[in-house]
Amino acid sequence: MLSGEGVVLHDGSLAQAVRASAAVPGVFSPVEINGRVLADGGMVQNIPVETVLAMDADAVIAVELRLPPGDPALLQTLTGVLTRAVDVMITQNEHRSLALAQAKVSVDMSGFSVSDYSRVKELIQLGYKSAASQSAGLLPYAIQDEAQWQAYLAARDARKHRRPDKIEIVEVTGADSDTDGRLQRRLNKALRGPLNLNKVDTQLTQIAGQGQFDRLGYEGFTQDGVPALRVTTHEKSYGPPFVDLAVNVDGSGVAAFDFSAGARVTFMDVAHGGGEWRNDLLFGSSNLGASEFYQPLGQSPFFVAPYVFASKFARNSFTGLTRVAVFGDERAGGGFDIGYDSGRRSEFRLGYELFDAKLSPLIGSAGLPIISGSTGEFRARYVWDGQDSPAVPSRGTRVVTTLSRVLQSPGQPHPIGQFEVQTSTFAPVSDKTSLFFDIAGGTTFRGSAGPLEVFSLGGPFRLGAYLPYEFLGDHYAYSSLGFRREFYRLPQLVGGRVYWGGWYEAGTAFGTAELNPGPVVVRGTFNLGFIADTIVGPVGLAGSISPTGQSRVNFSIGRVF
Repeated sequence: MLSGEGVVLHDGSLAQAVRASAAVPGVFSPVEINGRVLADGGMVQNIPVETVLAMDADAVIAVELRLPPGDPALLQTLTGVLTRAVDVMITQNEHRSLALAQAKVSVDMSGFSVSDYSRVKELIQLGYKSAASQSAGLLPYAIQDEAQWQAYLAARDARKHRRPDKIEIVEVTGADSDTDGRLQRRLNKALRGPLNLNKVDTQLTQIAGQGQFDRLGYEGFTQDGVPALRVTTHEKSYGPPFVDLAVNVDGSGVAAFDFSAGARVTFMDVAHGGGEWRNDLLFGSSNLGASEFYQPLGQSPFFVAPYVFASKFARNSFTGLTRVAVFGDERAGGGFDIGYDSGRRSEFRLGYELFDAKLSPLIGSAGLPIISGSTGEFRARYVWDGQDSPAVPSRGTRVVTTLSRVLQSPGQPHPIGQFEVQTSTFAPVSDKTSLFFDIAGGTTFRGSAGPLEVFSLGGPFRLGAYLPYEFLGDHYAYSSLGFRREFYRLPQLVGGRVYWGGWYEAGTAFGTAELNPGPVVVRGTFNLGFIADTIVGPVGLAGSISPTGQSRVNFSIGRVF
């Protein structure tokens, strides 16, 4: 990328070489190898016939991916002109290379674009069909004699490196010495012993998921006669710290609208101890400032996590089914958790939280009560996340359970205990369709919850035909059952799949200080809508109607962190 010259990689890591060759400018980051910044060499030699001839090949069979002619309508913008200019340059160097090949297979790429990674199976079949239809030009290079063919296979097999049965040493390179040492200790503990490539992939996926590296690779080697594994890391060039922007829009018709924007700043491997310092800022209809320091305790799965926060958001107040006010819910405080990380899918935390809170009317009649004071509570929380996506899952189960002991809180005369469980399960029934089932519930046992701890229902996926906080109680139960089906795929650089679906919800919130448990009224909602997985987060739109006639249109754009 610096000199503009073509670079041929003859030795070294095959994984790094392939990664550099696939580094399309503007799409994937370049790769630095031996002091040179390398990217896809398409503009220099997109079909490397010259390179293969220089390797003393007897014959070269080249594959031409034939693109359709340019569309004049795309030349009306500067971007379109520049893109087409690059296409013309690459096409011309392809023609020069193809003229040097002894044979070629031409593949008609009409109907495909450079971002159609998800259509790889169709592309493979197209390649087979194209080669079969042009077999006359390929047959002169076929091996006709069976004995000669077997000898060729044997010679090719002899050149393959044999996979070791076990790994005695794991070496990590690529980052600073502290980071390499920390990862090396972790991987030696996890991978030494019989070689299990699935386990290697799992460990590296977990490390990559922590966000510090943009790529990791591994290769086997022998050190003093001992089988070893070398893991190569590459830290992201733009961090840490990492800055993630967030935009979130939620609405239930014109009656409830929430727009917020902000950022998360994350520092990794703080003080070279493997800690993570996460800082969140959010402004708009909802406001949040929060900071948490997550610190593993040595090489053990235990960790500590002190945190502070300040937030303000709006919550509705109802008399019956009539909204009479909107309150501002302000909280500021902090806490300390001790936890156990049992793997990339689950976590257990035990801690204490203390904060000051204030509930005061923002919109509504004068004279509504203002509630303020301190809240202190012990809390135990367990999370199991087996779903395949945090935004729009297709399979798996997520479970969150929380047990708390609230010692004091405004409007709460006595300490209370609370328990809540939330589950979500997606089960695929075909390549494009999944069924999903949610169930949740909470109880204050025999106590009465204060206004800050009371459970609520209403809003999207919490009885969508009603507004948020429309139903409050010391106890609640909720469930939903539905399906979701893929009907479109966005371009690769814009997002992923688009789904439509339908589901039915039922839920109840009951029990108050005056009536405990009080009457139990179960309400239901029919829902129909769509959701898209985009680069800005999930985008959804759904219409909801209850059997008693309440209806609402809910929409959301983006995801808060």
